[in-house]
Amino acid sequence: MRWGPFMKVLVFVDGSEHSFYAVETAAKIAEEKHASVTLLAIALRYTDSESAQSYDEKLEAESNIALMKAAELMREMGVSPKILLLRDVTLLNAKDEIVAIVKEGGFDLAVIGSQLLTGLKKLLFGGIDVALIDAVPCSVLAVRTRLED
Repeated sequence: MRWGPFMKVLVFVDGSEHSFYAVETAAKIAEEKHASVTLLAIALRYTDSESAQSYDEKLEAESNIALMKAAELMREMGVSPKILLLRDVTLLNAKDEIVAIVKEGGFDLAVIGSQLLTGLKKLLFGGIDVALIDAVPCSVLAVRTRLED
């Protein structure tokens, strides 16, 4: 793993309190090591049915809002992140899509909140966080609580 100015960090954002702890931690790592950071959110496509299209749009809007809040938090901490919103992701291909992004992006570290998803999103995504740790070709940091200054 590269550790320093060429280090690339990927942070998963879902709008939960735990994901924002992960954002804070990644910002501190980036600031200290002059690493680059990419924030990633997933806009889950719930179904192919037209009746669920409005729900899919709502999930995408929520993911986008979470990304913008996370980016603002990072900027306040002195870090300028890249932003990536994965669209058209289903339960069946979510893990593969994430692994492909990690590989293609050459990330050295993936940072997640200790509880990646909450509520209905957790039911929809299931154990992506656990599956992700086993699948990605980089180190994974699971952040449990807010960092103290």
